[in-house]
Amino acid sequence: MNNIYILDKISFEKKINKLKADGSINLHIISDWDSTLTKKFFNGEGVGSSFAKLKNNSYLDNDYSSKAESLRNEYRPIQLAYDISLDIKSRKMLEWWKKHLDLLICSGMHRNIIMDIISKKEIHPRDGFFEFLDILQKNRIPMFIFSAGLGDFIKEFLISEEKLTDNVNIISNFFKFSEFGKAVSYYELIVHNFNKGEIFINDFSNYENIKDIAEDIKNHTNSMSLANSKGRPICSNNNVLCYRKNAILLGDSIDDAKIIAGSNFDCVIKIGFLNYDVDELLDAYSKNFDVLILNDSSLDYINNLLKEISLIVIFYSLIHINELKSYAIL
Repeated sequence: MNNIYILDKISFEKKINKLKADGSINLHIISDWDSTLTKKFFNGEGVGSSFAKLKNNSYLDNDYSSKAESLRNEYRPIQLAYDISLDIKSRKMLEWWKKHLDLLICSGMHRNIIMDIISKKEIHPRDGFFEFLDILQKNRIPMFIFSAGLGDFIKEFLISEEKLTDNVNIISNFFKFSEFGKAVSYYELIVHNFNKGEIFINDFSNYENIKDIAEDIKNHTNSMSLANSKGRPICSNNNVLCYRKNAILLGDSIDDAKIIAGSNFDCVIKIGFLNYDVDELLDAYSKNFDVLILNDSSLDYINNLLKEISLIVIFYSLIHINELKSYAIL
């Protein structure tokens, strides 16, 4: 595939063999949403985040766009600065996200806005996305979507496509809506660009610490992701807790590659989407990801990889069944 780049093929092959040997029953997916599971470009134009979709349309009060732009002008330089520590950046991003969510509520955020954007097909999943979800569901592979955007868009989009299955978990920013559909507040868990890893390690590292939160919003986000004391995620599928020791991580930024830093996994394959400026960014991205998918390409490579991993499990299961049948005959 012309749009696939692997810097260290020997190391990557070892990881692939490990995932195949352990099978899909030991695998889960950790993924970003915007520009990872969705396209970066559509019809030659950049695809904005959920926040951008609200800003670029006339859904909210007239002064929403100017106030949102004012917040961006204040906090965006901090986000991009190289001379500011990650700790300070993270605190400032939390301020920005809270102020923006409050602004959305004050500006008339409503569930109908989300549904209208979805009905207009303004969310553009990456080619191969629905096959990707089908493979995960068929093989009972849990997926954890970490998004700094608005989780309500992700949830309602998946519902509209009948793809919000039990194995899909969304960790994002969610509004609380009134019975009339008006956004009145938001859940305390705030996900921004710099705290996905912190949330993964801290907030999802102990079941006792978050079971009350999970109970509160499990119906809202379909299911909550938990983790055991070793930092390995646990997915609640049909009320069965299943431990997973291997992971495939998907993201479109170098920060996404750091989501699971410090986690105790046996094997992790990091797949990065380098959607633009390939020549300029290839070196930096290849040092942080095992595989790069270039130029906003499809999920076909990942789908084929998942099929290979799942096929191994099916093969050994058939052998085991045949052995049991032979034993029964004897």
